[in-house]
Amino acid sequence: MSKDLNLIGMRYNTALTVFFVPYSLFEVPSNIVLKLLRPSIWISILCFAWGLVMTLMGIVSTYQGLVIARFFLGVAEAGFFPAATYLLTICKIALYSTLSAGRVLVEGPILTSF
Repeated sequence: MSKDLNLIGMRYNTALTVFFVPYSLFEVPSNIVLKLLRPSIWISILCFAWGLVMTLMGIVSTYQGLVIARFFLGVAEAGFFPAATYLLTICKIALYSTLSAGRVLVEGPILTSF
């Protein structure tokens, strides 16, 4: 990948970092949309957008295309974690919702690190 996309110097780090800019900026607007739509509809839209971006990321052939794809991946992924947490809290009783949210926060990074 680094040879095909000419990722020399700081280009790889820039391509990774550009994901977090829209991820941070679009979390709050995503929560506003979450209040306007049902969580099941919003999560479905986010999952479809994420799948579309990841599919189109397979045809990236330049560094600029990679940066743009990572930007839109951040946009698509920004609202998923808050929406999933919100969905957990409204579906379960109060005691179990905190335990479920805690499990998601703790087990998520552990499971994705391997």
